[in-house]
Amino acid sequence: MPWKAQEVDGKKVIVADTDGKPIWEDDSGTTMSIDWSRASNTIKNLMSESKQKRESNDQLTSKITELTTEIDTLKKDKNKDKNKDTNTQALESQFNTKLDEIKNTFESQLKQKEQELSNLLIGNKFATSQFIKEKTILPSDLAQLKFGNNFKVENGQVIPIGQDGQRLMSVKSIGETASFEEALEMYVDKYQYKDNILKGSQHSGGDGNPSVKPIKNMFISDLKTAKDKLEFINKHGKEEFTNLVQKGKRPSK
Repeated sequence: MPWKAQEVDGKKVIVADTDGKPIWEDDSGTTMSIDWSRASNTIKNLMSESKQKRESNDQLTSKITELTTEIDTLKKDKNKDKNKDTNTQALESQFNTKLDEIKNTFESQLKQKEQELSNLLIGNKFATSQFIKEKTILPSDLAQLKFGNNFKVENGQVIPIGQDGQRLMSVKSIGETASFEEALEMYVDKYQYKDNILKGSQHSGGDGNPSVKPIKNMFISDLKTAKDKLEFINKHGKEEFTNLVQKGKRPSK
């Protein structure tokens, strides 16, 4: 997929959006603004994660090699002196126990790192989503909080998952897995409170009442987490949330 370009004075120039970010265009004509700084940081984080995994694997391999050498030595001593059978069996048991502990610890750490990597990849998709930016009032972290569980990472790719636990198939490209943007649009369309988060909707309150009174004595800084913000939108509507954002942070005393 090439960068989107236009011809200026006989030369091809890469097209940028209003924020100055270069635009990437795939074969189907779908465009996406690329936050190069965020993408660069993501690549650095992935490389760091990969290095940590290799180091952890090297440490485990080293420990297993040391313990294997020790048990081999004990087995040789056993053949020389039958009276050491009991001690050898005890040491073999200790070895197996220790080996299991190391394996369990390593597997637990590996799963944790894989989860962190998945969150990073999925989070980057939400952060650069044109659908979220252009069609909803949600910040990317709120969108990920609500819809992030519908995606998982397979072989380094973010894959949308349907209600049956299988890949969500595209309605635009029959037989293919839905793209992130298409899948996200499908999830939002099925969301119970979609009118609260879509731009241009007439629905203003979570209870269906368009005349919700302003929320007094509240500021956006009072909503500490993404979950708090999403609950506020569902309860009071997107207009009240927008008003809260415009008010800014609570003045310091």
